[in-house]
Amino acid sequence: MSKPPVRLPSPLELRQLLAEYGVRPRRSRGQNFLIDANVLARIVVAADIRPGDLVVEIGPGPGALTERLLAAGAFVFAIEIDRRLCQLLMDRWGDDPRFHLMAGDAREVDWPKFLGELREARAAGGEDGRRKHPEAETVPRSGWGRGWFKIVANIPYSITTPLLLSILELDRQLERVVLLVQKEVAERLAADPGTPAYGSLTVAVQSRFAVEMVARVPSTVFWPRPAVDSAVIRLFPRAEPLVKGDLQPTFTLLVRAAFNQRRKTLWNALRTAPAFAGKEEALQRALAAAGIDGRRRGETLTPEEFALLARYVRAEAEPKICQEGID
Repeated sequence: MSKPPVRLPSPLELRQLLAEYGVRPRRSRGQNFLIDANVLARIVVAADIRPGDLVVEIGPGPGALTERLLAAGAFVFAIEIDRRLCQLLMDRWGDDPRFHLMAGDAREVDWPKFLGELREARAAGGEDGRRKHPEAETVPRSGWGRGWFKIVANIPYSITTPLLLSILELDRQLERVVLLVQKEVAERLAADPGTPAYGSLTVAVQSRFAVEMVARVPSTVFWPRPAVDSAVIRLFPRAEPLVKGDLQPTFTLLVRAAFNQRRKTLWNALRTAPAFAGKEEALQRALAAAGIDGRRRGETLTPEEFALLARYVRAEAEPKICQEGID
């Protein structure tokens, strides 16, 4: 089977290439492939790819972005669910020591284990480690502390939320995350308090990352063309997360309760939430201690205010609240 062309294929060439591998784009997998060189270049610039960078690429598809990441000098660890596309990618870069491919669903990856294996391979050195994970020869040891890898992905709407929630847990190991997502999702992630797009996902992400809208991307630069526009967003881990360790369950409960009933005041939303049943006095004390007016709507609280309130709620109502209502 012939190797794909090096240059970015036209829609017709891409269609022919995919047909050669028996691939028909599936809407259920969000297989809308980026065919615009300018947008691809914008993503690479946003990720600030430098020689020796370790990049985890989720959903590389036929490899248009992969090619540019490798050309910029990165070591690319790609995760692709479609095994026919995996074959295409291996035919193209299987002999490149800087390319590693995992066939599977990114939603099912045990991220701590996966990244731990990369870290162990880097630390172990030796011939086997260098052969399996060639970044061991290139990435300086100082780069393998906090912020030792990047995530770059063009992800479909259907997996955006679960994937983001997985990424949140990796913030201490990330340098940055650059995602091409549905424009509506990007607006939610970057939203300010009090705006319609601001919600529980916004607060969860912004409690650990600074979110920046990089570029809006029209649907015309994809094949097949999706029904909605997209956007490139960039996430930078906060120097210190707003919520640490065992405070997370309380924080999660507060945020969910506040946004489950957006039209209610914060006080009414919290006191009627099942997780806070019978805890009215504790909630009142926590609100007073945090200096937050319960008559405000939850959607007006900043992530910092939610984190502050979570600390006081935990102090007043621990341990029961933190053990109820967690998915």
